[in-house]
Amino acid sequence: MAMGLRSAFEWLIGRLFFAALLAVVWSVWACSIVIKGVYYIFHPVEFVKMLRLRGGSPPKSLPRSRRSLSLSSEQPRASKKPPRTFTQLQSSFFKLPAELRQLVYREILASPVPIHVRRTHRRLCSMPCKGAHHSHGNCGQPLSEDGTVTRRLPGEAPRQDKRLPLLRSCRRVYTEAVELLYTANTLHFDDLQTIQCLPRCITPRRLSSIRFVTLDLLAFWDATVNPEILEAWKPACDVLAGMQDISELTITLHWRSKWSTDKAPLSTLLDPLKDIKTSKSFIVEVPPNGDPESIVDGTGDVPFTLVPDASLKIQRHDKCIWWGGQSKLFPRF
Repeated sequence: MAMGLRSAFEWLIGRLFFAALLAVVWSVWACSIVIKGVYYIFHPVEFVKMLRLRGGSPPKSLPRSRRSLSLSSEQPRASKKPPRTFTQLQSSFFKLPAELRQLVYREILASPVPIHVRRTHRRLCSMPCKGAHHSHGNCGQPLSEDGTVTRRLPGEAPRQDKRLPLLRSCRRVYTEAVELLYTANTLHFDDLQTIQCLPRCITPRRLSSIRFVTLDLLAFWDATVNPEILEAWKPACDVLAGMQDISELTITLHWRSKWSTDKAPLSTLLDPLKDIKTSKSFIVEVPPNGDPESIVDGTGDVPFTLVPDASLKIQRHDKCIWWGGQSKLFPRF
């Protein structure tokens, strides 16, 4: 009898101790949340900084009921109120011939350097390339933990852009000039998730107007494919395959390897490229990995040209970890 009471007492003490410990942990966690909340109430800028580091929400999809910004030659439906537009004939600019206006639009909208397209909070953003000879070492923007461009702080001036103010001036300018954004510029991507967001953020008509695309990725680690690249590769290739009017496409696949005897598994990434079609050139730049012709022959008929480049293979050193954790071991190109 005494032994039974003792064991029951010990069991009760153990449960009480566990409950007390759980209550202490929960109290500490709740207090930390309250303290952080009070701190961020009095320091809203620090709260925004914390959100910037965590990353932003995915880009929003275009609403189905979104009103077209371009003027249409078609008569509006009787059930819908026609959009209010003005001919702008009082403007001296629109008295110029259409050819001269297109020259003005091209001078403003057509960039002589590639335009970097990246994800940010709930939208896509762009930035002209700053590198000489299209090298992208100086084009890095502050990135969040999820790889998106960090949001601006309250009171921080937005980056000056000469393209959007022109397109926002009036609907007639937008109608005449917006096509140049997609047909006259080279869009540069260094993130497959950004490519996957294009169909959600751009109308099908504008998406099919894109002519020049470059894709620059750190694709291989040692003898394996970068897991992040492997996961998003096929969906991104499907998006590129749906862009029927691409004229020139260049894909650059970088490789970081610790051992010189490693070989990059190129065939894993080359097979999904078969469905992508271009009207002029489709070049895939790869690190040296044996005979390119034998690699292409093993994948069958392909629409691209494989170009080996020794500079794409970079020696990896395990001691160089000052970039951050494993997922941030290497900087973006």
